[in-house]
Amino acid sequence: MKNHIPLKFELLFAAVMLFVGSSDCQAIRFDQSLFSTAGFHKLENSDSRRIYSFNNGWYFHKGDLPETPGEGFKPTKAWKQVQLPHGIEPLPEEASGGVNYQGIVWYCKRFVLPGEIRDKRISLTFEAIMGKCKIWLNGRLIADHKGGYLPIVLDLTKNHLKETSENVIAVMADNSDDGSYPPGKPEYTLDFAYMGGIYRDAWLLATNDVHITDANGTGKVGGGAVFVHYEKVSGQSADVIVQTDILNEGANSRRVVVETYLQNDAGEIVGKTSGKLLLHQNSSKTITQRLPVMHPGLWSPDEPNLYRLYSLVKNNKNEIIDGYYQQIGIRSIELRGSEGLYLNGKPFGDKLIGANHHQDYSSFGSVWANNLHWQEAKLMRDAGIRIGRGSHCPQDPAFRNSCD
Repeated sequence: MKNHIPLKFELLFAAVMLFVGSSDCQAIRFDQSLFSTAGFHKLENSDSRRIYSFNNGWYFHKGDLPETPGEGFKPTKAWKQVQLPHGIEPLPEEASGGVNYQGIVWYCKRFVLPGEIRDKRISLTFEAIMGKCKIWLNGRLIADHKGGYLPIVLDLTKNHLKETSENVIAVMADNSDDGSYPPGKPEYTLDFAYMGGIYRDAWLLATNDVHITDANGTGKVGGGAVFVHYEKVSGQSADVIVQTDILNEGANSRRVVVETYLQNDAGEIVGKTSGKLLLHQNSSKTITQRLPVMHPGLWSPDEPNLYRLYSLVKNNKNEIIDGYYQQIGIRSIELRGSEGLYLNGKPFGDKLIGANHHQDYSSFGSVWANNLHWQEAKLMRDAGIRIGRGSHCPQDPAFRNSCD
């Protein structure tokens, strides 16, 4: 799901600036520690989609290998058992300065699918792998990725996944200097370091044949998943516009109902709509829905009101076949030239000055548990910082959740 402001300003705010909400527990709506998994929150009373942490049970090898680990992989003493998020090495208090290792490392994991999902569509999400990487499943190359900050989403069902026996996934990650992708400069010229490794979370996802797509895996430019924006925003009313992309990977055409509703922090439904779709075999469609909301609690750094947006896909028996919810904040953001920044139709008032934020911490490097992201956002806000600069790169989902 992506909360979008006007396109010409989208990159400025998405990659550079994050508003930091108040850390006052009375002001924050919902649980402060509610972190998303692979970009969504699981429905409370439905197993239509299952999400599993893929962080445990990895083996790590520092340096290159003569050949790719494949089926029958057995770790030698040169491999260390690790769990994700993982960094290449412990670091001194000052983690930058060119003292960190740069080069190839390997990760390998053996796994067997749980019985309850062997008839599902299986995908794997790495929230980020530093530098460039290649990923193999059972000895076959399934991904070749450049860029250390964006998620990598892999369809395992279409890539030789074994349903009933052991699978082996291998990852080669390389954080060496490389000018072919951003930021592209040698590490010694920067004020931060490419720490390396699979330094954010990994998730295994199981869905039915008909499911909501993933924005990072669908291949649609500016589309996929649940896309949200807001129109006619004021204290009296606002229109929440929701575009939901649904894929049918089954053998037959399917008729489905897409139900979307918005819930406030009191658990009340403040907007609801539904629409029908006919999905042909191996095809996707996007449905656009409008939810008028009366007297919305608008999001601002000092009043960070949040809503839960539920997206459900139902069959002709009114059964949920896929769905999830996400937290959103209803707001409008405008740059009005010399007049400056307007938030929710009013001048922001402050200069756009805040802290520069890198995922870089003494000793830990880039390897952070989600609660450390929340601590960072809270420390910034407690210091009076209302705006965080996102260091030119997409931030960890846990940090964005914390800023909300």
